[in-house]
Amino acid sequence: MLICSVSTGDEKPKKDEYSTILQDIVNELRFLEQVGFDVLLPSTVKTNNRTYTHFHAFAIAAVCDKPAQAIMMNIKDPAGFFSCGCWCCIPAKDPSKDRACGHAGSCALRQLSYFETGSSFCFDSLHDLYAGVFLMHLWLDTVRVDYSIKKQFSRLDELLKCIRYPTTNRLPRALKYYTTWKANEYRMTLLFGYKPFEQVMKKKYYEHFRLLVYAAIFSETRILTTTRLDHIKHLLNKFLDEFSALYGASNCVSIVHSLSHIHQYLVKCGPIHNYSTFNFESTVGSLVKSIHGPSFILKQLINNFEHQSYATTILKNPAFHPKIALLIHQIFSSKRRAIPTSLMSHNVVCLSRSTVSAFPHVTEYLENIYTKDQYTHYSTCFYRNVAFTVHHSKHTQVDNSTVIYFDHFNNLHIGIIIGIIQLKTTKDIIFIIDQAEIVGFDTFSLDQIEYVNDFLVYAKHSNPPTIVSIGYKTIKEKVAYRKDPKVKTSAEFYIFPNLVENM
Repeated sequence: MLICSVSTGDEKPKKDEYSTILQDIVNELRFLEQVGFDVLLPSTVKTNNRTYTHFHAFAIAAVCDKPAQAIMMNIKDPAGFFSCGCWCCIPAKDPSKDRACGHAGSCALRQLSYFETGSSFCFDSLHDLYAGVFLMHLWLDTVRVDYSIKKQFSRLDELLKCIRYPTTNRLPRALKYYTTWKANEYRMTLLFGYKPFEQVMKKKYYEHFRLLVYAAIFSETRILTTTRLDHIKHLLNKFLDEFSALYGASNCVSIVHSLSHIHQYLVKCGPIHNYSTFNFESTVGSLVKSIHGPSFILKQLINNFEHQSYATTILKNPAFHPKIALLIHQIFSSKRRAIPTSLMSHNVVCLSRSTVSAFPHVTEYLENIYTKDQYTHYSTCFYRNVAFTVHHSKHTQVDNSTVIYFDHFNNLHIGIIIGIIQLKTTKDIIFIIDQAEIVGFDTFSLDQIEYVNDFLVYAKHSNPPTIVSIGYKTIKEKVAYRKDPKVKTSAEFYIFPNLVENM
């Protein structure tokens, strides 16, 4: 990761100011292209004869919001007639009146060998999709329009609160705070919480919104196929064709138009999580927190990096006192992770304090296999620092009990953890699962094509429950879920489309 620039002040740099900074950045990028740099690669072999490897680095793409893209491309208006990075025209005025096509001058990034001005500016899902085209403000801010759901605010809030998220996902705050939501909260609501909108929106608006949801989920998916790419293109074209008729021409802004180019970015660069700015949000936050005051910013950054590097080197030194090292690891451990009890790297699983079983049918199930003195109940198990907990009816929005797992025949199943035990003799850890029966996926048909969202699974639990025992290593991932308040045995399970950005 290259830190190209850090600015301070009440506002961002103006275009004229940033053009000078951008040229300096381009000069450094050209240096990396032409001259290169040396790296001492890590090695498992302990020797004093290690050599440096020479590398050259090439900038091939950039991801930024519309104002930043306009500055980097040297365009006058980030939302105007020529604001599209792919050289489309946003209908607004006569293009013949501006022969410069909205440009204030040349783009400095043209000097780079493999940077194509226009197509090298990738789609920014954070600003353009989740915090942009997701129309929460339009639906909830106004009343006297056909698409308003403001009168259904309380109903929608209750439906969204029914979703239970694992700690591997960042929870969205209550709907009453939607005006200050972060982009990640919009993303979680769009990907996991779109079904509740069906109960509060008029049919034509929900069906239109569903086009965007499916396109977003397919674009975030772990594997992109040719068929799925065609589906994304078709869904977004349909979404854009109907947009102005439903929401008016005044809302057809530049970020809405940018959806028409997602398909070509997916073909060129893969799923949008490959180049999403979500990946850098925490890094940028860490940089900001490391600076204290506007004076000597560069010196502060360098000092902090040097201190961190030096401290890490000392901590990894075998001669460093192990108890102090363990204490440091415990102090800096995440609240969502198990507090380390050992410095040994093989310590990948640990259990919380022992407890008693909360479910009579679990006790009955275990008594048919073991005697009471053969095992101990636990409420939580940490595997590779990820928490798995026994389901409890009092769980509110956070629930680490719902998982996808493999059986002995390598088939995938979904279930809820209703017990965690450790055998006293072998020390084996066993998860007791209430296995759900998968009955289908969320689907809809459009123009004789059936679209299947296999990340929203409909399932039901039998009564009495289907109980199985599994090892913790067979668990694939945790998932979110929402139970039907009217039918207690039915549930919707939400799987995050990728494993890159679900932390």
